[in-house]
Amino acid sequence: MISYPDRLNLAQIPTPFHRLDRLTEQLRSQGAQCPQLWIKRDDQTGNLTSGNKVRKLEFLLAEARAQGCDTLITSGGVQSNHCRATAVLGTQLGFRVHLLLRSDTEPQPVGNLLIDQLVLHQRLQRHNPCFLAQCFPFSNSCYCNFFANFNNAFTIAKSFIKT
Repeated sequence: MISYPDRLNLAQIPTPFHRLDRLTEQLRSQGAQCPQLWIKRDDQTGNLTSGNKVRKLEFLLAEARAQGCDTLITSGGVQSNHCRATAVLGTQLGFRVHLLLRSDTEPQPVGNLLIDQLVLHQRLQRHNPCFLAQCFPFSNSCYCNFFANFNNAFTIAKSFIKT
């Protein structure tokens, strides 16, 4: 039997499959030999956390909780879906959440950034990627899930900090 890691049930699943009859027929009418096409509607996993991000966070947040962490830190682009989902779910679960958002210009509070600010009750500051190396004083422990883009290859580095 397969042993799965602990997870929290945060997504509204299962999400439905929908047949793409018109696209399938259009491709076939153009001479393509393709099977019946379907789409998995992961946009319906939850209203503020839709998509595959919530599925990943079910495992990451379970691990953070199991380690006794009280703070989540993550980084991404200023309109990051991952950061939005982390802000929403982390806040709902009682974590303190810090987002390190990258942007070349001063962003306007729209889209994911606006949701981040509403959920976290604070105006978020944009940071240079070098800011990720800075140390923060935290009260109990924090779960760091930093994503850094090196030569278009995403590297995930996880660490647990206890103070």
